[in-house]
Amino acid sequence: MTNRKYNKVGGGYKTNENGFRFERDTDFLDLIEQKEGFSSKILPGKEKSRTAEIYKNNELIGYHYEKQGLYIRFFEPKGYNYRNQGPSILEPDFVFLNELNKTAYIIEKKFQDGGGSVDEKLQTCDYKRRHYYEPKFKEVGYKTKFYWMLSDYFDDVKKSDVFDYIKSVGCDYFFNFIPFEDLGIE
Repeated sequence: MTNRKYNKVGGGYKTNENGFRFERDTDFLDLIEQKEGFSSKILPGKEKSRTAEIYKNNELIGYHYEKQGLYIRFFEPKGYNYRNQGPSILEPDFVFLNELNKTAYIIEKKFQDGGGSVDEKLQTCDYKRRHYYEPKFKEVGYKTKFYWMLSDYFDDVKKSDVFDYIKSVGCDYFFNFIPFEDLGIE
């Protein structure tokens, strides 16, 4: 029997303990609960992903959707049948739907602690925002923003070309958290 080397980089079905920790430590609903004046209410449902109402000073300001919950809870009631989209259904890590400025903030999280294909995935933000999410949200009256939430590994000057590209196509990136003002709720 050979000693197996464990995947320290993460990704896909091989997401490891470090990736899970990053997901836990960057949980939007936990961050909401820690911010003074903000709260969330998870809505019951059959899907595994969470859907929640987001409040500021007891006033409903938006919604949080994870993965397929975006389609089941938000788009399907508006008549959008996501099941007819074929195999290319993108499931965002989470979406904050800001009801104050009618903007959908699509957030994708990427954890990595070594080289790999995740670096290349950062370049997909333009397609995801402009060609996939934006038309769907525009049809129901929302603007769209796309953000990467990245682990510290990505905070490297060698990646400045990728970061310049991300901003040039109207997307943005943050390390470990997204400031509330960039979600239109500060």
